[in-house]
Amino acid sequence: MGAPTSKVDICNLAMDHIGGGIIVSVDTPTTEQEIKCARWYDATRRAILRGFPWTFARARRSISRDATAPSFGWADAYNLPNDLLRLNFIGDDSIIDYKQKYAMEGRQLLLNNSGEASINIGYTKDETDVGKFDALFIDLLAVEIAWRPTFAFTMKPSLKKALFEARDILRTEAKAVNSQERPPIRVERSKFKEARQRLTSNVAGKNTVFDS
Repeated sequence: MGAPTSKVDICNLAMDHIGGGIIVSVDTPTTEQEIKCARWYDATRRAILRGFPWTFARARRSISRDATAPSFGWADAYNLPNDLLRLNFIGDDSIIDYKQKYAMEGRQLLLNNSGEASINIGYTKDETDVGKFDALFIDLLAVEIAWRPTFAFTMKPSLKKALFEARDILRTEAKAVNSQERPPIRVERSKFKEARQRLTSNVAGKNTVFDS
């Protein structure tokens, strides 16, 4: 059998972890196994995608300023893409600028941007094409789907614990691999913020650093 190419393939990998039987359909489920996989598949997939910026699900877009400004607190509101699950950067992805303040409310990005008509963002999208999934993502998704309804199938706490531990190992491995596939990022900080973070107080003869 080759690499998984569908939701059914991934759900069958999940069933392999718990001896849950064979999945034939997720979109039109009929068996107990299919119903539970259909219930958990998309919610679990989105949760893992949102967890950290997977390279296969990265996207970038120029988003437009909304004609209606925020009621207060911010000057500009920009409408976020419908498929956005996680905002990864604003502007230039080679720079993280701690001077730029913003907020996310609903499906909008709020900031003070001098009324600019658009702004560039990078984000993790709601990727549904299994053919584009990273191999580590597939492993993690299968384990997560198996872990969530384990008791409904086996009632074995030991199995649920084992799946939980496997999930943590896969998460750590995936994060490490993804971080290696991204070049170093230049960080810009305002002098004011740096000064605040380096404030020290001589307590009992020792210098204590207070981070804001």
